[in-house]
Amino acid sequence: MLKNKIGIHAGTDTLVGEGTVVEGKMISSGGIRVEGQVIGDLECEGDVTVGEHAMMKSNITAANITIAGQVSGNIIAKEKLVILPTGQLLGTIDVRSFTIMEGGVFQGTSKMEPRQPDNLLQTKRELKQQQNKQKNESAAAAN
Repeated sequence: MLKNKIGIHAGTDTLVGEGTVVEGKMISSGGIRVEGQVIGDLECEGDVTVGEHAMMKSNITAANITIAGQVSGNIIAKEKLVILPTGQLLGTIDVRSFTIMEGGVFQGTSKMEPRQPDNLLQTKRELKQQQNKQKNESAAAAN
């Protein structure tokens, strides 16, 4: 296990080392750490860490993403995106949590949707059903 600069332990199953260039789509069920170059989309069920000297032209989908290098592409983080002081991101993000540390760069657009508890979703569904029922009853009474 590697420990990144903000103290989060991230499991790394795959390492793209410095001096390595990968072209094409990568899919992983574990964690990935990139220290080299990646050109192509990256889909990861685990966490993705982009090292300080890494360069990526990729759309990245992962649980948590930490960027210390350069990324150009769209990001979907199921949980958290962190841009460290040396990190640069150009693209769109769709995340639950976003932290950019002083010195980090983000240029693009963002979308963040808070988690909603299951019971709140159920309550909204029930309210919608009740409103539809009232509309139908009103329409039937008018005829």
